[in-house]
Amino acid sequence: MKKLFTLILLVCLLATSSTIVFAEGTLDLSGYSDSELIALLAEVQSEIATRKIEKTAHLTAGTYIGGRDIPVGTYILAAAGTEDEHGIVSLRSVNDPADDYPSKLYEHKMGDDIYSVFVTIEEGDTLIIPFPYTLTISGGVMFK
Repeated sequence: MKKLFTLILLVCLLATSSTIVFAEGTLDLSGYSDSELIALLAEVQSEIATRKIEKTAHLTAGTYIGGRDIPVGTYILAAAGTEDEHGIVSLRSVNDPADDYPSKLYEHKMGDDIYSVFVTIEEGDTLIIPFPYTLTISGGVMFK
């Protein structure tokens, strides 16, 4: 009887530990289509905003490429500069002609005015900022 009880206990422990190992594994997203992954990303970003656990990156002046320097996603871009700083902030799609104004975002920021905008950075987009900014992950505009 003791051997049977020990065997049952051992099987239960092995089953529990293997469940824990599977739970800690990585999530396989290869079965999702591109549109399903984008929809999943939107849901995750929305949940992050709802829980108020957004993360912020501090960017220095420069040029950033979506998918390479900045993860693709929806963000709040906010001024982090002093009143002596000014310049043009632009977000150019890879489909924008080089000689036209960018169609996604083209704003002039001057002085210490509070400046923040929602931006959606897609693969290959070019974000150009003239001075430091913060970039906070966002679920987009939230209506309450």
